[in-house]
Amino acid sequence: MILKLYLIVNSVSVSNMVLLALSLCLGCQWMHAQERVVWDERFEGASLNSNLTQYTNGSDAASIPVGGILQMDTGSPTASAQASVYTRTNQSGSLTTYNGAALYNFYQHPVQARFDIVSISGTPVGRSRTIFYFSIGEGTSGQRGGKISYLPITGSPLQGLGFRLEQLKGGLWRLAYSSLANGKHTGGVAARLNGMPDAITYTLHGTQATIQLEGTTIQERGRVGSGEPGGTELTVELDDLSAILTSYTMAFGAYNFGDATDQNQTVVNLDSVLVTLGSDKVVGIPEVSNYALLSAFIALVWVMVRRRR
Repeated sequence: MILKLYLIVNSVSVSNMVLLALSLCLGCQWMHAQERVVWDERFEGASLNSNLTQYTNGSDAASIPVGGILQMDTGSPTASAQASVYTRTNQSGSLTTYNGAALYNFYQHPVQARFDIVSISGTPVGRSRTIFYFSIGEGTSGQRGGKISYLPITGSPLQGLGFRLEQLKGGLWRLAYSSLANGKHTGGVAARLNGMPDAITYTLHGTQATIQLEGTTIQERGRVGSGEPGGTELTVELDDLSAILTSYTMAFGAYNFGDATDQNQTVVNLDSVLVTLGSDKVVGIPEVSNYALLSAFIALVWVMVRRRR
């Protein structure tokens, strides 16, 4: 085999050698570049990570780590009470961009956020709901003390999109999608669920979101979702807001929609948050059997180039 390579290399030009090398890589395994973890937060400290900014609505609302759990407490059962956090950076605050785009610009690269849920408490009555939400976008108004709500719901100052995990009266659960831009709202129910998930993972990439459930299953597909009853994965087609958004902030939090009860407000307890960024770049990894062949080829090319000089 090495002799054959020598005869081939000795008879072709340097430019054709490059083409030959490429042909040897046809047996490569092609895969996306490695994902990058930007948040792996376990809430083990005594205070909230300084790269998470709190937004609260309600005098007693707060998001604080307690014994390795992030407790997002709306502080009151009254309507619109909220406890949330948001960020534009990674966990250490050292990154705001990725491959030349904003860190959470899911139109340019996949953004995956996993939330491990300990509990979502609160007892809805009437048309009220207890909500845990996740969103990406920018704030347009509604600032409180220079901070902005990124709640993905009709009438919110958010310009962007997101999802709401909602508990309704009677212990019913559903997942809803909202897109807000230029004062207009679109979206709807993505799925009705058979209970609260233990974990939920959102993967946003371009105009599609894939949601993976753990600890529960889909009861029924909603108007804007695609997934099989009894399954744990659903997809949602996202609006293309890439020409509208000028910044990308990731947010998540707890919210009272309507009065929860006279006694029990919405409290979301998270065990961990893991956020990873993917890549659209593709790299070729040679098969193990090709490594010796490629190494010999490279060595022969080097020898022949030196001899031709």
